[in-house]
Amino acid sequence: MVDEYLRNIDSCFNIFKIVGIYRPSGVHIGHKVYGFFSRLILIDIFLVLQTIYFFQVKNIIDFADLLSMQLTYVGIAAKSYYVIFNFGTIVEVVSGLRELLIFASEYQINFGDFIKKRMKNIRKVFVIYWSTCPTSITLAFIMAMKDAQSAPFMTQYKIYSPPFFNFEESYFYFVITEIYANISAQFASTSAVAMDFLAVFFFSIGAGLLEELAARIEFIETEISEEVKVKIHEGITIDELNKCILIHTKIKKFLVAAQNLVSPIIFIQVVISTAVICTTCYTISMFSPADGASVFFRQITYMIPMGLQIFIPCYYGNEIMIAAEKFSMNIFHTKWYQGCKKFRTAFKTLLIHASQPLIMISGILFQVTLENFVTVSRLSYKFYAVMQNMNAKDGLMNN
Repeated sequence: MVDEYLRNIDSCFNIFKIVGIYRPSGVHIGHKVYGFFSRLILIDIFLVLQTIYFFQVKNIIDFADLLSMQLTYVGIAAKSYYVIFNFGTIVEVVSGLRELLIFASEYQINFGDFIKKRMKNIRKVFVIYWSTCPTSITLAFIMAMKDAQSAPFMTQYKIYSPPFFNFEESYFYFVITEIYANISAQFASTSAVAMDFLAVFFFSIGAGLLEELAARIEFIETEISEEVKVKIHEGITIDELNKCILIHTKIKKFLVAAQNLVSPIIFIQVVISTAVICTTCYTISMFSPADGASVFFRQITYMIPMGLQIFIPCYYGNEIMIAAEKFSMNIFHTKWYQGCKKFRTAFKTLLIHASQPLIMISGILFQVTLENFVTVSRLSYKFYAVMQNMNAKDGLMNN
């Protein structure tokens, strides 16, 4: 039963194996070698080629286009190495979650209804979101190949063209470079989706556990209302309440551990997405579908996943806050004052525990909520406006 709840996290681990960042204790040396060379060839070398080309950029449009892709690769590389170096902690958090689910399921009838529903929904989101990445990358590849009618050939992702492999003049080299860039983008996007959704799965399970506990409190309220004068029943209810306090403490401990683990991943993505959305919007504003269809399409399909990469964690981080508030409200509205003195004392303890808000934090100040997603979107627009003003001033000076 517990394995069913953790199936989504297992999917992340399977992707980690494919992209070479799966690093549990005792992993085979061959997997480490595979991971090193796959990242070196498909991430690091591609990033180096972009960096060299960066110093050859002559206008702000190419600068914005290149910067968005370069920042994305820097973010993926940083998150990949973070996951590798902290994989032991990831395993510990998952093991702690497994123990929490087993403990909670042992003391609650019909446990898992809310978690199953959440896991089913987030599975759909994961599959849909992940499938959009290879689809958009492949379509951009097809459009770039279609536009390559004559030299100089332009790849969909701007990278350095060395003299001995001049893909701008050779169609054969251009095709090889496009295939390499496509494979690199597929590899990078798959890595990014798995790393980002690890946090989302943790948040979703945490919200589901809080909903399960809220339903348990509602059951206690019913029992108080119906048989509050029966001493034996009061003893059972007090025991049930103490279990709720213990489970709530364990849930908070898990969420703190999950927050500390995924906080750098979310923070890196927030910073990267803020800049990328800004530069992508600027590039889109410089092209029309008629003048540069492939560039326009690629930027549109690139900006949407960038926004989703911060919207989805913020949405499910917000779900934890809502579930915690619902749990607190259920406690507040129970007829706990009708119970015996021992029961009231235990209930006050639970009320104190629940009074502290559960808000996921990334970095130092960024709260992972929908409100802050709107803040990030506004910040991206402000940067975009600055770049537009810079371009307008350059145009006036040239005239």
